[in-house]
Amino acid sequence: MPPQPRSCLLMSGGRLREPIRFLVFSASLRRDSLNTKLADLAATAVEANGGDVTVARMRDFDCPSYDLDVQNEEGFPPGAEEFRRQLEACHGFVVASPEYNASMPGALKNAIDWASRFQPQPFNERHGLMMSASPSMSGRQPRTVGAAGAVRAPRGHPEPALDRVE
Repeated sequence: MPPQPRSCLLMSGGRLREPIRFLVFSASLRRDSLNTKLADLAATAVEANGGDVTVARMRDFDCPSYDLDVQNEEGFPPGAEEFRRQLEACHGFVVASPEYNASMPGALKNAIDWASRFQPQPFNERHGLMMSASPSMSGRQPRTVGAAGAVRAPRGHPEPALDRVE
C-alpha cells in the first residue's frame, strides 16, 4: 500500500479524509494554570487521534469589554480579529477555563462578546468542548455550563465536560 499523505487520514475502505482541525486554548491568563496544562493535554489527545491542532493562549484573544460605540468608531480590537481568524480556520474548538466567582473569566467573555459580532458568525456550525481543572470539589461545573451558554447564543455547539477527573 502506498504511504498516505501526512495531511490526510486513511479511512476504512481505503478512502482518505482530511484531519479535523481544532483550536485548543486555555482561558487562563496565568502561565502555570491548571487549565493551561489541561488545554495542552487536550491538544496532545487530539493530535494522538489524528486531528490537527492549533494551540493558543487567552492573551492571543485579549479584548476590552464589548462596546458598540468602540466597534462603530474604531472597529474590532486585534484580539477579536485573531479569535475570529482562528475559529474560522477550525472545525471545532476546545476551551479549558478556570472558574471565577462561579462564572467564566472576564477575558473569555470579552473575547466571545466581540467575536460574536462578526458577520458571518465565526461560532456558527463550530462544535466546542468546554472543560476545566480546579483544585476545589465544585470549582468548575457552574462556569462550564455558563460559558457554553455564552457560545451557544451565537449559534455554536459547545458541550460542557461535566465528568470530573481527579
